[in-house]
Formats: sequence, C-alpha cells, structure tokens
Amino acid sequence: MLKPLKEYICDSCGQLIQKPEQGEVIWKVTYKKPYLNYDYKIVHMRRVDNPCSMGDYDCNTNLKDFVDQYILHPYAVNLQEYMDTMRRLTVPYYEEARQYLKNPFKTMRHFENDFADEMIPWAEFFKMVIEVNED
Repeated sequence: MLKPLKEYICDSCGQLIQKPEQGEVIWKVTYKKPYLNYDYKIVHMRRVDNPCSMGDYDCNTNLKDFVDQYILHPYAVNLQEYMDTMRRLTVPYYEEARQYLKNPFKTMRHFENDFADEMIPWAEFFKMVIEVNED
C-alpha cells in the first residue's frame, strides 16, 4: 500500500516514487494565445542518469510547488486531467485507488454526481489542504 501523499506511481516507468522530493510534475503548453497547459504527468525527477524519460515536455516543477502555484490558477486545456493530477497530489489514498480504476475521470465524475450535495467544492477543499499543510 502506498503512503498517502508521500508515495506516487511514475507515469513514465510505472515504478514507485518513494518521496515527494524524488518526483515532479511535467506538462505541455499550447503555443497559441491563450497559453494553456495540458498532458500533466507525475514522473521521477528528470536527471541525466535517470532512464525515466517522457520526451519533450515544456514545463516542470516539483510536486509541492505545483500544488502551491497552480491550485487556483490551472490554465488547463482539460480541467478533468488537471483535477486528476491535483487529486493525486492532495487527496489521501487517491493515488492508491486510481490504480484500480479503468477510467478515473469517469469514475470520479460519477462519484461527484451522486454525492454533489454532500461534497465540498474542490477549490475550497484545496484551500483547506494548503492551510493544514502550512501549519
């Protein structure tokens, strides 16, 4: 079992990222205005000696900085893809559970529709996560 919010599965090699410091989020950017982000991946930190490579990606940042900087300003082409990445980084046990889901986007949409009245809006949830982590 993965340690919640501490261990992640690399989208490139499928191996375990054992510490948040060993991983990063990479993504591509559209080169037409408005400049939007897409194709988010959580991967091992890219280094010369690291065989885990995803090819040409435009941007990268470590896992914590991604959550801090992009939580309220995603600038995403596909909001579902962005939200899946944010859930992986902020919702305990989501990274573990998504391994068993065939389509995490569809499953989460179904869950959100069934429990929409009982759920906290995601932006509010993320604000609370940041506040708790800063204490």
